[in-house]
Amino acid sequence: MHLVLKRSAIKHHRLAATLLLMALMVYHSALADEEAPWRYNAPSRAEHLATLDPKYALCSAGEQQSPINIEQAVLADLPPLQVRYFRGPATVRHNGHTLEVRTDLKGELRLGNKVYEFEQLHFHTPSGEQIQGQIYPLSAHLVHRDKKGTLAVIAIQFKKGKENSSLAQLLGVMPRHKGDAYVLGQLDVERFFPAQRHYYTYREGLPVPPCTERVRWHILKTPVEVSEEQIVAFQLMFPIDPQPIEPVIKHAVRVSG
Repeated sequence: MHLVLKRSAIKHHRLAATLLLMALMVYHSALADEEAPWRYNAPSRAEHLATLDPKYALCSAGEQQSPINIEQAVLADLPPLQVRYFRGPATVRHNGHTLEVRTDLKGELRLGNKVYEFEQLHFHTPSGEQIQGQIYPLSAHLVHRDKKGTLAVIAIQFKKGKENSSLAQLLGVMPRHKGDAYVLGQLDVERFFPAQRHYYTYREGLPVPPCTERVRWHILKTPVEVSEEQIVAFQLMFPIDPQPIEPVIKHAVRVSG
């Protein structure tokens, strides 16, 4: 009788130990999956990012990093930016660094015969990329990806002016804490675009970890307007975090007519 009880107790302890081990494995796995904390304006930014996570190695070792200052560009016969976005529900999320928006209905960007599916848009304050040294108070990055995994980003600059109705939609439901999200009933991404869509283009890396390179960048030449009140509202939630400018190869930038 005592032997049976002893064996039962041993099995019980083994089961408890196994469950505890599994719980610890799940916990550590979850920690590993979390993004390592980072910020743009840390001292020695590239080295800072590269030490946080092995996946961020390109932030230091990469040769095509962004953002850049577009000082000059070569006029080229570039394909028009053909975008198609669908008006519909969108999820507005506080990702810990900025406001990120994902739509339920996927849009697309066409460049000649290449198609890139829309993934998300997010904002930077101030703008990362500069045009002849000019910095805008806010910029939006629309991220697209093709079937091979190549990224194509459209950057829209915001200048001080009248209220931006599309941005007002997002600010009206802006989540207050990291990880929080709000589902917006209707959003038309294309309303963020200016009427004139000439652009600068070049290939550089992402300005955020993991600093993926060979990204196709398209910086719209014409900015859109945003009110000072909207800029302040955004910066109160996401304080100014300037990004250091990276060197660019001379004549590496092309511009459409």
